[in-house]
Amino acid sequence: MNAPASSPSERHGALRAAEAAANRAGEAARVLEDIARFMLNDPHLTQQLKDLRHRMHSLRQRLTGEEGVRMRDTRGDVGTGLSTPQEHQRQGTEALIGANASRLQQALRSLEEMAKLLDPQAAPHWEQLRYTAYTLHKAMQVTWQAQQRLRAARVYVLLDGRETADAMERLAAALVEAGADGSAALRPERERCLSSTTAQTWLCCARPTGCTWARKN
Repeated sequence: MNAPASSPSERHGALRAAEAAANRAGEAARVLEDIARFMLNDPHLTQQLKDLRHRMHSLRQRLTGEEGVRMRDTRGDVGTGLSTPQEHQRQGTEALIGANASRLQQALRSLEEMAKLLDPQAAPHWEQLRYTAYTLHKAMQVTWQAQQRLRAARVYVLLDGRETADAMERLAAALVEAGADGSAALRPERERCLSSTTAQTWLCCARPTGCTWARKN
C-alpha cells in the first residue's frame, strides 16, 4: 500500500481533490436517490441509495473532515469553467440515471485513489462503495426498463397458479402465443401454486417476446 502524502503541498492537493470528488459523489448519489424515490417509486432502491450516501458521508468525515472544508477554493479551481455540451442535455430518464451513476462511480474512484495518499486504510472502503454504486446503477436501469415494458403492455393477464409445473408451462405458452404482453400472479390460499417455479416457467416462455412477470401480494 502506498505511503501517505509526505509533503505539505502533496497533501494540500490530495485534500482538494478528495473534497471536490466527495462533493461530486454526494450530489450524484442524491440525484439517483431522487430518481429512485420520485420517478421509479422504488422504496428499496431509495433506501439503498440513502444508505450509500450516509456511508460516503462517514468516510468523507474520516478522510477530509474540517481540513477538507478549509481547502475549498472554488475561485481558484481551474476546472470550474470547463464543460461540454453533453453536460446540459439528458435524453430521458435512463440517460439521467446513466449520467449520474457514471459521475458517482468516477468520483468514488478518485476518492479511492486520494485515500491511498491521505488515509491508506480507508481506500478499500471507498473501493467497496464503488462496487455498490455499480450494482445500484444496474438495478436502477433494470427497474426503469421493466417499468417501461409494463406501461406499454396492452394485454395483461392475472394468473392464479397451477397444480404442476407442466400445467403452468402449458398455460404460459398459450398466453404468450395468444399475444399477452405481461402477467401477474395473485397469491392464492395454497402457496405452492405460486412457487418460484411459476415465475420461472412464465419467464422461460415469455422472455423471447419481451413479456413481463410480476407478483401481486
